[in-house]
Amino acid sequence: MRCLSLVAAAGLAALASLCCEAAASPRDRTYVAFENQTGLPASHFSIYAVGYSTASKKMLASDGHWVPITRHSGKISGHKIGPLGLSSVLERANPVDGGIVLLVVAPKYHRNPYVTFTDGGAKVNQPANPPSNQWLDGQGKLIYQFVELTQPSDKNPTIDISMVDGFVLPINAVAHDGRRRLAQVGQPLAKIVNRARVMSIYHAFLDKEPIPARQKEAYRELLTKSGKTLGKPSAILNPGLFLAAGANSGSLLNHIWNPVLKKLFQTENRHVGMMGDDGAYYRGTPTQAGGLWYLEFVGYTDAECTKPNGNRYRVYSPLTPDPLGSYQTDESPGCMVFANDGVFADASANAVVSGPAYVALGLQRDIVSALNRGVALLGGTDGKRGSNSRYWGLEHKWYPRGQTYNVFSRFMHTATIGKQHLSLLPNGTLGRPVKDAQGALMGMSYGFGFDESPVHSKPTAPPPGPGRQPNVPSKFDPTPEGTTEVVVTLGPWQ
Repeated sequence: MRCLSLVAAAGLAALASLCCEAAASPRDRTYVAFENQTGLPASHFSIYAVGYSTASKKMLASDGHWVPITRHSGKISGHKIGPLGLSSVLERANPVDGGIVLLVVAPKYHRNPYVTFTDGGAKVNQPANPPSNQWLDGQGKLIYQFVELTQPSDKNPTIDISMVDGFVLPINAVAHDGRRRLAQVGQPLAKIVNRARVMSIYHAFLDKEPIPARQKEAYRELLTKSGKTLGKPSAILNPGLFLAAGANSGSLLNHIWNPVLKKLFQTENRHVGMMGDDGAYYRGTPTQAGGLWYLEFVGYTDAECTKPNGNRYRVYSPLTPDPLGSYQTDESPGCMVFANDGVFADASANAVVSGPAYVALGLQRDIVSALNRGVALLGGTDGKRGSNSRYWGLEHKWYPRGQTYNVFSRFMHTATIGKQHLSLLPNGTLGRPVKDAQGALMGMSYGFGFDESPVHSKPTAPPPGPGRQPNVPSKFDPTPEGTTEVVVTLGPWQ
């Protein structure tokens, strides 16, 4: 079977035996194989996989299994992806929650990359990506792309190809059942889509984007200020990472959302109607107290919002954040929106007045997602029937002209290189492609941390029709039924 041709030479015998077992019980075991198709010369560069799970306190071993971390602190070393590749084994009998695999590009003579951990693996010091200096400067200065793996004890695994840090390298994941390809996410495996070409089209994309010139220049800095790798830009940074912890404090992106936030959180007689993750209806009212503005959400059991359920939450404006909230150092309003952080990840007593905290976090998630997609000020103002949630979930409404939205996210979803889409279009079990509000087909990608498929909308038009909106993120959630192997490939450098 294909997985035998992909395992690391060091672990071939053990994984070959397990692979044969997988044929008899494919639902209990899935292989995630990592391939290097960067085209970088093996005489000068190597690719390493560094894997860990802080939730499960496990790490990726050299034989591909996830094993418990048995020490209080130490290092988790990488494993070289050789000519035959390297496979990770996911088993229901060995659950892994939020496993991260860093696929690190390292010069041939660089020592084995690693991450450090404390608290028995509950805390991992993940290196900055991309580095602030040349990647040849030592540990923590190497660029990487990463994959997130979750294996429950009773379901197929979830596999996530993330662009949350930004675009660093093309990456692709393909699900197989041993005979045929079932689905794929990420960038297409085509020579035209390579690291150098993607970075070159970013400028052309910004030139055509219907936003003010000052905003175009601000978004251009995501590439020009990303640092250097072998004399070239290291990445197209996600705006949230670009602004993190007070970095690039002079950027316009720190305050680009201010007019939208003021209107959303401070306009009297304008209500926001949302659906909660508990299935209840929530009506938000702009409220000011002690100089702070927030949306005061009251929960109801009925669509017309006449029967309160006792739940009450406050979503604070990034312009006047919750004093009890948790924030990065010098976190700007723009950073909170782009990074889905601060007031949009707030479970304090101020934010959760009464009711389950997960509902509050869901409301925050949906509001900041609507901001990034440019629809937060659209979808009704009476606050009833969950009208805003339903509108925000209509994918063909996203990224409209005349609204402020996350341009990096739209680039990752809609950019093309010639006739080839940068991010794969949904197909088969992942849905059918849909156009955004500007008429561009949207591929599957992570343009921001909460860039998931909508959960509260019931679309009726246009196609793909009721309940058939396509997959949004570059993610198998879970892998298609019958999957025995997922091949993750790092694509061409240039």
